[in-house]
Amino acid sequence: MARAAKAAGTKKSGLPRPLGLPRPLGSPWLLGLLCGGMLAALPATGLLLGVLLAPAGIAIIADQSQTRPVARVVALMGMVIAAPALSLLWHGSNNIAAALDIAADLRLTATAWAAQGAGWLVAELAPVLVHAALAARAQARIISLQRRRAALEQEWGIPPH
Repeated sequence: MARAAKAAGTKKSGLPRPLGLPRPLGSPWLLGLLCGGMLAALPATGLLLGVLLAPAGIAIIADQSQTRPVARVVALMGMVIAAPALSLLWHGSNNIAAALDIAADLRLTATAWAAQGAGWLVAELAPVLVHAALAARAQARIISLQRRRAALEQEWGIPPH
């Protein structure tokens, strides 16, 4: 009886949690409500973040893995560039016109998008490069051990394998 209750208590839903957030904040409906509330309360901030973090939004939608590692890297790289722009907006007039002026700076927008693209590239290439490096290291170790074995076989007079 206790086993059935324990199994029923640990049953997981089939839906992945967005960005790996805890269950209360991981609900897509609650996240949508929070985003809508932010847009209603701070429209200038929402506009600026929407422009600067558009690639991160696409990455969040496209990354279907459980923990969304690529989306996290892309969003983090975008926030690195968006943080000074948000500070500029908040310390300035903090209205839609100021947000549009900041977002219209092509150097800033291009830098934010390029940083997010670089984050995506690093997140996609890092596992491949690490795998290649580990495979090369293992192959070098195999060659070293084969040479040592051949030397020991020759030294001890054992016929080669």
